Parts: sequence; structure tokens; C-alpha cells
Amino acid sequence: MPELGELLGDRYRLLELLGEGGMATIYRGRDLKLERDVAVKLLRPEYGRDAGFVARFRQEAQAAASLAHPNVVAVFDYGTEEAGPYIVMELVEGQDLGRILRDRGALPAAASARIAMQVADGLAAAHAQGIVHRDIKPSNVLITVSGQVKVADFGIARALSEAQLTLPGQTLGSARYLSPEQARGENVTPAADIYSLGLVLFEMLTGRAAWGGDTAAAVAMVRLTEEPPVPSSHRSDVPPAMDAIVRKALQRDPTQRFGSAGAFSDALGRFLSGLHAGVAAPVVSAPVSAGADPSPTVVGAAAPPSLGVGSGRPPQARRDAAADEANGGRGPGAWAWAAALLGVAVLVAAGALIYLFLNAGGGGGATPKPSGKLVEVPAVIDLSVLEARAALEGAGLGMVITDSVVDETRPSNTVVAQDPAAGESAPAGSDVKVTIAIGPGTVPVPDVRRRTEAEAVTIFVTAKLLPGAKTEAFDPIVPDGQVISTSPQTGFLVAEGTPIDYVISKGPEPTPSPSPTPSPSPTPVPTPAPTPVVTPAPFPVYDYRCVPLAAAEEALQADGFTVGTITGPPGFDTTWPVGGQSPAPGAMAAPGTPIDLTVYDPASLATCPP
Repeated sequence: MPELGELLGDRYRLLELLGEGGMATIYRGRDLKLERDVAVKLLRPEYGRDAGFVARFRQEAQAAASLAHPNVVAVFDYGTEEAGPYIVMELVEGQDLGRILRDRGALPAAASARIAMQVADGLAAAHAQGIVHRDIKPSNVLITVSGQVKVADFGIARALSEAQLTLPGQTLGSARYLSPEQARGENVTPAADIYSLGLVLFEMLTGRAAWGGDTAAAVAMVRLTEEPPVPSSHRSDVPPAMDAIVRKALQRDPTQRFGSAGAFSDALGRFLSGLHAGVAAPVVSAPVSAGADPSPTVVGAAAPPSLGVGSGRPPQARRDAAADEANGGRGPGAWAWAAALLGVAVLVAAGALIYLFLNAGGGGGATPKPSGKLVEVPAVIDLSVLEARAALEGAGLGMVITDSVVDETRPSNTVVAQDPAAGESAPAGSDVKVTIAIGPGTVPVPDVRRRTEAEAVTIFVTAKLLPGAKTEAFDPIVPDGQVISTSPQTGFLVAEGTPIDYVISKGPEPTPSPSPTPSPSPTPVPTPAPTPVVTPAPFPVYDYRCVPLAAAEEALQADGFTVGTITGPPGFDTTWPVGGQSPAPGAMAAPGTPIDLTVYDPASLATCPP
């Protein structure tokens, strides 16, 4: 095993051990060329001595690096060292699904569906490029602290499966999620990933693996001989529509499963739209026919992510034929609201994390005030907004976005200009002004200053934007309950579907009453020291959006918070979905903190942020 501080490929310095398993060890690394933190997955040295494996590994890593999708962990580089082959990936700050299931057990049906839908969307993108994952399991599903779902380890599973060596203790974890055709050693198609995702969905719904067994052979045998289980046999509150989805995904015959990962995702979307609209979700027709993996995938932070996970789906043509197949030949029907919403979900998936990050998670600290000390400004051009902010904060500087330009040659939210320039000196704690690139489909942030919160939310939605995190502040001029400012500010060009954070006035700050003139008092009598009061530690606020108001109220109280102010259109009721909350998902709050909720009309568009 290499030592921390060792350099791989003359570029990646190993900084921290994140986890290890039978096949690989995960490190937090530093890309010295691009000055960014990355994840380095180092396989065992035995693989590096197999020339055939090295060739396959290179080919698969190249294919994986071509995948660009919000629900796929990006692959940056690969190589082979004496310590073993390695692959360099995007560093995801969050937890893997396996750990979440070990810590929390079964998840609600809606959260399970949202997670599985994003995994299916990532798989659909890979399958479209001819890439089959082959090893979908909870530890390869990463969930960021903001709720974004990312599938890891594309490109590794096939190379490992074809390696001409067997290492001990490596098979049982993955064997629990293999498809029957994989267990029989047959040709693997995208249908194998659909089956494996069905098993992961089953485990999310029930808190237990679908197939038991003490050995890989026993686990493989049971799925070849027994009918697929249904989640409601272990948890009675699982809806019948979800049972039907799982049953179809777990058909032994690959041709009887969903015709594509996209069709699987569509079925989950219809299930969720049924929950939101308060109607029965369409049942997926399926023919009636005769622990966790020890190798963790890179995870950065230990804070639990929110499980109110959004769809994260990229814009694409609707897959009507596949959807009809999954819906028993019927069209989409009652899920038009969800379909319209999903059209902007990818924009929100990119924008929400960035602007919540820039707002310190919806309520974190502020940029330090400038001091007299001068520091060198790092180069942030061509870095993403997140990477640029991290680099500047590492140098003791802040960052403010002052302009944006439409640039189709660069990824959206990439820095294209900075002031001061790289290499110049600036006071520690001062802000570096940056200009970012944005793609087509942009809109200016509307002016909602001096508007009520309800009016501002309506204006955001009308402008194809979403309400972001709400904060409150005293203001001597703006009346109580009206908007003081927004972030990004008025007129700033942003992608459609971007959440806009806003500050609500609490009116003028109260003037403290003058202290009364002290009067003579007798000699004080010593009083016993007060009993120390232990203040409960704050913990992350979960995401209560995209569920009916009644369910959100119940969930946040179960999490130790209290119900705050509820706002919404006239005539709303507890079956309408929650589309906004304050504090924002991922913000730190003490037990008992009131959570304000904003309710939306399910018939309107773009009301359910990811």
C-alpha cells in the first residue's frame, strides 16, 4: 500500500485514506496540475501484473471518461503504478447509499423512488453509449449533501469481471446484486443493470437485501430458482404501485423487465407524480412467471445527505414507446405536472448546489473581512464555480460572481475571467470578482425587491426560476415581510430553473430599552452556581420538498424540528406538495428549530425543486 504523500503519475498526491476493501483502496488526492482535490481509486497490485487486465482497464476507463451526466461520477484519468492500476475520479462530498442504509435502515417510498430514478437516468446515459455498468450496488451509488445522486465505478466492473485472477473475499458483496444472466455467466446487456437497480430499490424500501445466502454461490442459486420478492412482504406500507415496479425490474427473463433504464425511470416518475397529485399511481404490468459491500466508493464528507432527492434528469425527448410499455400501453396521463417539472430538473441540479454552496449551505458563515495581510491570488479561470471558490478560500480569499456571459464552448458555471488576475496580490479576506460562462436557455433574475414573499415566489416561477433559500434580516427601510435582496442579484443572467435565494425584511431592528438607574441594595447574598445548560448540537436539515404538506410536517417533527410558518396560494390544503423550505436542505439547525414551508399548486409548472 502506498504511503500518504506519495505521488501517482507525477500528478496526483495521495492526501487521505477514505476507505478500503477487497479490490481497491480509496484516497482523497490532489491534482497538482489543476490544483483540485480528486478521488483516487487504487486497485490491488495483482491486477497491474495481468497485462490483459491492464489493456481492458485502459479501454474501459477511456469509455467511462466519455460519460458526462449529472448522475454519473466523472472519470478524469487513469494509470498504472507499481502499487497497482488506479483511476482518478470526481470527489463526491457525501455518503454512499450502502452506508445510509446501514445507518438509517429502510427509506420512505418517495425518497427511494427519487434515488432510483436518478440512478436509472445515469444508466440510461451510459447505455446510450454502449456502456453497461455490471456492478450496480448501494456502495456504488453516492448521494451528495444536497441530495444529488451519482453512480460510481463505470468502467471498472467489466475489466474486473474479465480479469484472469480471483482474489479472496471479493465476491459476496457484489453477488447479492448480480442478475440471473450474470450468475449463469451469460452475455451481459443493459437489462442486467436494470435487474441490479431493482435489487437496490428493494433494499431501500425494506432495509434488507432481497436475496440471502452465506456464499456467492448460494446467493446466485436462490435467484435462479425462486420468484422475485416484493417489498410489501417485508414492509406493509410499501404502495402496490411500487411493488409492481420492483416486480417488473426483477423478472428472471431479461426481456420481461423494463425495456430500458429510461423506461424504468419513467415508471418511477409516474409513481412520484401520483403521490404529489394525490391520485393512485399507474401500476406497472409484469407477467406472473414460474450486507453491504466492503469496498466503499469515494465519499468526502461524513455529514448525512438529505434524502428528499430530486430527479437530476437531463433534458431529452420523451421516451414514449418505453413509457407506454412500462405503463401497460397507456400514455402518461396524470403525470403532466411532473413531466413539465422534470424538463428543468437538470438545470436546477447544476444551479441549486452552486448557489446553496455560495450561500454557505443556506445559512453558514460569511467571507472573512479583509485584513492588511497580502496573499497571492490563485488562477481560477476554467475551473467550475465550486472549484474556484474552494481554491480562493484555500488562499484566504472570498469570491463574488459579478458577471456572466453566454459561452457554448465551455461548460456552464465555468469561470472565464477573474479580477484580480492570477499571481497578483490582494488583501486576505477580500473578494475576487469572477465572470462565469452560462449556456443557452438563460433568463435574467427578476426584480422582486419590496415584494412580499408570496409575490416574489410567483414572479420566480413565472420567470422559469425557482425559489431558493430564504433568510431574514433587520432593515431600517424595507417594511417587515418584504424582499430586501436576492442572490444572484437582480438582472443577473442564470439558467432556467436556477433557485434564487432571497432575504426577507424583519423591519427596523428594535431599539433596546434604557437600563433603569440602579438603586441601593443590601449586601448581596452568594447564590449557588447555576447548573450548566447543555445546548443540543445542530445537525443537517433534511429535504422536505416534493412531498404532500401533511407528510412534510410529520417528517420534520420526527426529525426533531418544529413546524414553522406555512405559506401558499389561496385555498391550499395538506395534500399539496411542498416546494420550498427555510432553513434550506443541508443547513445546520438545532433540534426544535422551526422549519418554514412553502406550498405550491400541483397544477402549476416548475414547483418542485430537486
